[in-house]
Amino acid sequence: MNTISLNGAWKMRENGTGEWIPAVVPGSVFCDLLAANKLEDPYFRDNDIIAREFASRDYEYVRTFAVTEELLANEKVLLKCYGLDTLATIYVNGQKIAETDDIHRTYEFDVKAILSEGENEIRIVFASALEYVREMNRKLPFEYNIKDTTFGFPHIRKAHNMFGWDSEPEIPDAGIWRDIELIGWSAVRLDTPYVRQTHTPGCADLTIEVLLERLASDAVSVQALLTAPDGTVYETCVQTQEEQAVLALKVENPALWWPNGYGDQPIYTLRVTLKKDGEELDAHEMRIGLRSMRVRREPDQWGESFEIEVNGVGIFAKGGDYIPLDKFLPRETEDRLEKMFRDCAAVHHTCMRIWGGAIFPSDAFYDLADRYGIILWQDFMFACALYHYTPEFEANIIAETRDNIKRLRHHACLALWCGSNENEWLFDEWEHTKTMQKRRDYIRQYEVVLADVAKKYDPDRLYWPSSPSSDGFFHDANGGEMGDIHCWDVWHNAIKPYTAYKEYPSRFTSEFGLQSFPTMKTIREFTLPEDREVCSYIMDYHQRNGNGYGNAHILYYVLQDLPYPHDFEKAVYASHVVQSECVRFGSEYWRRIRGRCMGALYWQVGDCWQAPTWASIDYAGRWKALHYRSRHFFAPVLLSIDEEGANLDLYTVSDRMEDTSCTLRWFLKNATSEVIRSGEMELCVKNGSSACVLSLPKAELLEGVNPREVYLEAELVADGVCLNRNWFLFVKPKHFLFKDPNFQVEVQEEENAFCIRLQAQAYARYVYLDFDEFDCLFDDNYFDMSKGEKTVRITKDTLSKPVSAEEITNSLRIMTVADLF
Repeated sequence: MNTISLNGAWKMRENGTGEWIPAVVPGSVFCDLLAANKLEDPYFRDNDIIAREFASRDYEYVRTFAVTEELLANEKVLLKCYGLDTLATIYVNGQKIAETDDIHRTYEFDVKAILSEGENEIRIVFASALEYVREMNRKLPFEYNIKDTTFGFPHIRKAHNMFGWDSEPEIPDAGIWRDIELIGWSAVRLDTPYVRQTHTPGCADLTIEVLLERLASDAVSVQALLTAPDGTVYETCVQTQEEQAVLALKVENPALWWPNGYGDQPIYTLRVTLKKDGEELDAHEMRIGLRSMRVRREPDQWGESFEIEVNGVGIFAKGGDYIPLDKFLPRETEDRLEKMFRDCAAVHHTCMRIWGGAIFPSDAFYDLADRYGIILWQDFMFACALYHYTPEFEANIIAETRDNIKRLRHHACLALWCGSNENEWLFDEWEHTKTMQKRRDYIRQYEVVLADVAKKYDPDRLYWPSSPSSDGFFHDANGGEMGDIHCWDVWHNAIKPYTAYKEYPSRFTSEFGLQSFPTMKTIREFTLPEDREVCSYIMDYHQRNGNGYGNAHILYYVLQDLPYPHDFEKAVYASHVVQSECVRFGSEYWRRIRGRCMGALYWQVGDCWQAPTWASIDYAGRWKALHYRSRHFFAPVLLSIDEEGANLDLYTVSDRMEDTSCTLRWFLKNATSEVIRSGEMELCVKNGSSACVLSLPKAELLEGVNPREVYLEAELVADGVCLNRNWFLFVKPKHFLFKDPNFQVEVQEEENAFCIRLQAQAYARYVYLDFDEFDCLFDDNYFDMSKGEKTVRITKDTLSKPVSAEEITNSLRIMTVADLF
């Protein structure tokens, strides 16, 4: 096997006209235009309007490359394109060799007859996807299109969100966005191996199925070499003249892979090698984790369970949904992805859903999920749309699904394949879907064709027809008795208050959430000072949720809980507080009904540009309140306070695999944190449990006190360490009579951290710490605290620049809910 990479330096221009500019592959049109200063930042103010004009043009990429005699000595020489976006026409040495039309596919083309020894040229022309969609929709219009997108976007197999969505602009890119190379081979080569695992106590049996693509029937040897994290090597080898080889390995006392918070994530390296007469012809290497994983679905008193089980342990899936971290895909670097996974693991996420409206992420994405112990729910790339179902369309989606299943199926983190985002549910929502032909097309696409592809290439993993779904065939797609739900009667649809989440006792909630603004520092990066108003032209322009209310919709939810914020910065802060409270409320509710519900994934983790969205981490990577607070409401042991009728019910919830002995303490305090009533009890919190451990009658708690002046603080303590703490106000925060906490600040420097010691003179809600001139991560932020002392740490490696203790003391900014009055 010989390879020549075609990555690196190319040149690019508008097709047939204009000057050439330098281009980088992998890359994209917009990345190259920006690097050449041919385009201003499309994310700044309303510059995406100008960028959209560039998206209406065709572009060509060209480079030369050297071909060796050694490469041409192979029986086959293939041009392999791992990602072309999207309508590409490929020329080699002036000869047209192929056209492509699917961003999700990996393409191979035999080019040996066209190549010559020495210098050769490759040219790839990309037609405008935006113009293609517009033209196709004139010829064959769709009856309906979701808001905020280019009408007719389902005409092309391209990342749907490139045409806009309810959190991002319409800037469809183009280009060679993944690797491109020449591959020479003869006689036999490997297809992607399929690794199957069977686990019994103390043992993992691996079956490695290898398909061979043959040009000759020569006998070859196929070797599998498995290297454990401790260096132990397991190997096996078979001889074959067939087109398939099956190898078996037995691993005694395997180091098992666990989700985040349940154990370690040991990674084994598997190398499969193809040899003939001792000469290596081909090899494939992958990193795998040894574990059993299934989605447990069994009848019960509520319908049917939907629970991810790893190594026999039921996992409550805690986390969020993923959308790409940039509109321009090449800018989603491995460093940015690692930060996202590190940030999620740090706040107890165990699961992430890859949304079906964008792309199948890079190999690095899944390697990072394996390393950080984040279970992945993988949608196929279909979202909120119907498609013109033709034989050509079917062939394309079979190929793209096959390519990606084979690429990704070895990953330990991958729990299930899912047919689409919301495409079954829309049959309940869209009147024009109610025809037999549309229903037949849907059933064929998701419940026959894609289901068969998943079963053929990955029979050991669940295929789920859509999200949400109750196992398909239009049976109560967003129902709560089985499968998963998207809970959008809060924010969308009925615009209910977030306390309405208690009306939706699901089996697994895979979407829910509330919008907030980006952080102030991020807002300053895409606005001018005159833009910084809640409903200014630019702030409303970056609000892509086409509900007709713009950012006033955020204020609608803010004002349910908080006083009217009288300046923009306070409005931004208030939006973070309410978003966090919304997701906290829902997450705690679904965790309290653990056993019935086994997942709470909020929409969404990150952003692809700077805008008001549902993200917990904004485009610049800055944590909002939601991300900080999820460290508490996703903690392995949770203390949750539920207002139910005349009582406050205190629940303990545990995701641990062992029981936890602890003390429950509660305090009714006034606004200056004087204790009015209190109590404590010893508990044994059972592993994998949820239980109401104490009911406190509100009438007794509030006897003789003003409910606007008191709050409940409760905590679980074990061996002098607080496992979890929670707070409850008897009135909405806007009606609470806060006192001035009058913070005193002292900063101490340690070798690797700064410790900020806060002294408060009264109860403070959602204490927000920040600096104007630099960024960092606090070990806690947006927290509640009673009168007294709290220490917050900043590790130095999270600081965006070196600073002194004095600079931290002088530049620290503090805001609380009381500052909104």
